[in-house]
Amino acid sequence: MLFKWRQVKNQNISDNEKKLIKSNKEVQNAASDLYDSVNEIKKIVQANVIEEFDRRIKNIIDVINDGVVIIDTSHKIIMANKNISNIFNFAVEDLIGEDLSILMTYVDAQNHHQYLQKYLTDVDIKKDLAKLIIGPRELNAKRKNGEIFPIDITITEIKRPDASLIFMASIRDITKRKEQEKILNQQKKFYHDILDSLPINIFLKDKDGKYIFANNSFSNFVNHKKNDIIGFKDNKFWDYETLEQLRKEDQAVTSRKLIFSDEKNMNNKDLIVVKKSVEINNDVFMLGFSIDVTEKNSHKKIIEEQTLKLNAIFDNSPHGLLLINDVGDVLESNKCFKTMLKVPEDTIIRNIIDFCGIDREIFFDLLNDAEEEDFSQKDFEIDDRIFRIYVTIIRNTDINFVLTIDEI
Repeated sequence: MLFKWRQVKNQNISDNEKKLIKSNKEVQNAASDLYDSVNEIKKIVQANVIEEFDRRIKNIIDVINDGVVIIDTSHKIIMANKNISNIFNFAVEDLIGEDLSILMTYVDAQNHHQYLQKYLTDVDIKKDLAKLIIGPRELNAKRKNGEIFPIDITITEIKRPDASLIFMASIRDITKRKEQEKILNQQKKFYHDILDSLPINIFLKDKDGKYIFANNSFSNFVNHKKNDIIGFKDNKFWDYETLEQLRKEDQAVTSRKLIFSDEKNMNNKDLIVVKKSVEINNDVFMLGFSIDVTEKNSHKKIIEEQTLKLNAIFDNSPHGLLLINDVGDVLESNKCFKTMLKVPEDTIIRNIIDFCGIDREIFFDLLNDAEEEDFSQKDFEIDDRIFRIYVTIIRNTDINFVLTIDEI
């Protein structure tokens, strides 16, 4: 307990009063010394606690596989593990006391300083800035030799026993990952370029029916840009009737893992459509492609019409007509020829030489002449009747010659 004392104007102080005053001063001095001692002890204890705390933090970061630095609120590096040396080629002792910017590019360092300052001082935007500061983030870092390389950085806020803040930055060199991503992106672009160059419609849907890929041909077919296709479903492109048909097809393909194939008309185009379920990373997708056969079908129809006309001409010709190959095998004969030779219509004529008893050598000379001149003719006696045979060559087909036969 401290005693208040007053200056005594009366100089005639008794010995007892003098002793009391002296004792009071001694107590005051002792109390002051005790207070200073307690404060000093507190500082020593607190320093020991922080030192022990920091020692434990150092032990922890030394066993972390990533590179780790600890910075204070002024951006100074106060601790680092050995893996930082492996990444940045700095000795740990050379980093202690340096600004974190020694490991960053100029632009990233300036931004990080600003973010950290706002993080510490502006409570209102602290949460938004935490995403930028705490991470994880991809940044460009700088090695001791000035080489710039990509890193992943995650910053953790740590509160010391004395309530001061420090920040632990965990850093990972992602150079190899970025190189692999670059290669994968190049391969992806390569395959996409191939698919985009194909003249068939190719698409890929997820299990919900949303398009996740479409090539240029499909984009042109539905008359929408790729950005207007990816992420959307069929209801954006088709009428209700078509939509219901597609939905049933897709459901059957994905649920039963069937391969669907059909020819149909869509957007006034004749298409051969094929759909197949595929599994990627345990997710089911539907791969589809369609081939435009409109032109082919048109040509096919024309050919069929022309074939019918030619068959009609062939069958109704007043001349005997035969289609043969280069050894005399009969591929086709018309009614007039069989009528001319007085044989039934259903008679199968396999070889003109054998059937008509024509001299083989003379007949092949006739074919050779036609091959050289594109046309030849000769008279033959068949069953005591004289027939004139005209030979016309047809090149680049299975039918080698057309024989026109008339009785003379």
